[in-house]
Amino acid sequence: MFNAQLTAEAKAKLKALAQVEHTYAYSLLENAFWQLWDRLPEDKRRAAEIVAQLTGETPTEEDS
Repeated sequence: MFNAQLTAEAKAKLKALAQVEHTYAYSLLENAFWQLWDRLPEDKRRAAEIVAQLTGETPTEEDS
């Protein structure tokens, strides 16, 4: 589980958008994250992947 801290305005707009889109707010957050991830320069993406591996945050095949 992951908790995101948002400003009151961002939280209200996220909840409203989730209602309009007929989806869950966490789905919108994940989608936005992957869009950001895809736009990252390769060096930053690789650095983040290394940190995730070192901290044990990368899921294993058993987690999939």
